[in-house]
Formats: sequence, C-alpha cells, structure tokens
Amino acid sequence: MTQSDLNLSAYYPVVFDSVDLTIKKLDCLSWQCLASNKKGSDTSMMLLKGSTRLQKLVHHGVGGEVAAAFYGIMFCFYARHKNRHTSEEISKLLLAVATVHVKFIPNTIDFVSAVWKHLSDKRTMPQDIIASMLKMMGSCNMSDLFENLDYYLQVLHFATELKDSDLK
Repeated sequence: MTQSDLNLSAYYPVVFDSVDLTIKKLDCLSWQCLASNKKGSDTSMMLLKGSTRLQKLVHHGVGGEVAAAFYGIMFCFYARHKNRHTSEEISKLLLAVATVHVKFIPNTIDFVSAVWKHLSDKRTMPQDIIASMLKMMGSCNMSDLFENLDYYLQVLHFATELKDSDLK
C-alpha cells in the first residue's frame, strides 16, 4: 500500500460513524481519488472498499436512510469517476441488491433515471441495468412474479420510457 493509499484510507468510514458522517467521508474519498489521479480500477477499488459498510447493510435489506445513502453515494461515484471499471462495478452492485431484495427496485430505477436525465455522457449503464432486470423478471417463477408484481411493473414502465434504448 502506497503513502497515497494510506492517506485515502483515512476517509474510510468506520463502524461507529453515523450515516451522515459516512456520506461525508465517502464524498471526500471520491474527491481525493480524483485529485490523486488514480487509474480507473484503482479508484474503483478504493471507492468500493470505502463503501463496504453501506453495501453490506443494503445487501442485508436495511432500507430507509441507509439505502438512500447507498444509492446517493453510488450516484456520486458514478457521476464523478467516468471510467468503465467503476461503472461496471456499480452496475453489478445495484443489480445484486435489486435481485436479492426486490424492494430496492424503485431505488435502482431512481438511480438509473437520474443517470439518464442528469448525466450528459449517456453511458450504456441505464440500458444495461434495465435489460438485466427484465431478464431477471423473465427467469422468475410465476409465484415470485405475482408476489412482486408492483415492483416488476415499475421496471416495465421505466423500460418504455427509455426511448433511445435498444432493449429487446
């Protein structure tokens, strides 16, 4: 680990940090990664390692303020760090969360919608996530599909809003 990595690790949240402090630390970590001119995969690794606590909580189904913080910081990372590796890792995280806990589908759609509406580069991430969610829906058994129909209808509705997408 280099001296630069040690300095950046000072921004990693710890278990006793509040959600607000966690967000502030991760925001600072994001800016420091930009300032240090780290490579895409190095930046991605630092950011994802720093957000591990939020990731674990959301993967265990913790919603509310924690889920809002998780999705907000992922959007921050995605918007600031315009590299393929960070984008792919965030996409994997969001899909994993929405697959395990369908109650987070609206949060994931909000994230994708924010990327689609507010980021000018229009990377393929919005289409990729929605396409993956549609595939996930297609592989669900009927009882799960009906049990979570409200969530899946939100995916279908958003997919129709992506006018320029190539979802098939």
